[in-house]
Amino acid sequence: MTFQEAAQKILTEKGLPLDPKKIADIAFQKGMIKSKAKDPTRSFVETIKKNIRWNKYNVPELTIIKTPNGKFIGLPGL
Repeated sequence: MTFQEAAQKILTEKGLPLDPKKIADIAFQKGMIKSKAKDPTRSFVETIKKNIRWNKYNVPELTIIKTPNGKFIGLPGL
């Protein structure tokens, strides 16, 4: 499962946008993804944000939602 797929599944289950670190925590706790990075959570967050910004590997599609409380990751139309 890719980082994008894990994030989409978690966001669909929760039904609302989440902080990207929270998504990473859930994905790693559930064993949905693995990473050999020195800081796996940071790697997950940066990969998701880059995919959204560049819209190159943003499949399934995710979006960044800016709020006064920070930037959250969500599903289009959610």
